[in-house]
Amino acid sequence: MKIVVPVKSNSTRVPNKNFRPFFKEDSLYDLRMKKLIKVFNPSDIFVSSEDADVAKNAEKYGVNFILRDVKLTRNEIGMSEVIESITDQINLMPDEDFVWSQVTEPFFDEISESMELWEKNKDKFDSLVAVQRMSDFLINESGMPCNFHYGPWHRPSQELSKMYVLPFSFMVLKGEALRYCRYYIGQNPYLHEYKGLMVDIDDEEDFKLAQTLYNAISL
Repeated sequence: MKIVVPVKSNSTRVPNKNFRPFFKEDSLYDLRMKKLIKVFNPSDIFVSSEDADVAKNAEKYGVNFILRDVKLTRNEIGMSEVIESITDQINLMPDEDFVWSQVTEPFFDEISESMELWEKNKDKFDSLVAVQRMSDFLINESGMPCNFHYGPWHRPSQELSKMYVLPFSFMVLKGEALRYCRYYIGQNPYLHEYKGLMVDIDDEEDFKLAQTLYNAISL
């Protein structure tokens, strides 16, 4: 099994998002690495970044560092190209499992549970993805309902169709499925629904909100 932790240093909306202090002296990167090395052998973990200085952060936890071409951090580059490049760098075999775990959602803490579910269900599914149930009434940009109906057809929230948020906290994929899909979720994923807090940090306000919540529940 090989575990990849992607961390860019050139975040534009939240400068130095992954490595600035988040909880006490720990960054988002530190929090995720501490959780991962409790479950996985550090020699199986690969930190992918366009910044060569991040190698020092990888060395701190005894994990591997792979340098990513800076062009692969740009928003216009397709994710499949990024995945294919990283897969080649870590020499992933078709019979190996692959984990992708981003650091921008700090609350996810069910890595062991995810792996237990994967081992129980991998014969029926090609991947596992951690998700959270969304019980909101959703409308699209045209004002049309997505998971309910206006008027007398309105349903209570308990009867809404199941929909999920994908925070990219933790995904497991069979190597052969990764090579085929060139993506970190396969064609037939098992959905691991977890119920903890979730804040996907995408801008400065998200960072401050997540930081406040994390400190409140951790102290």
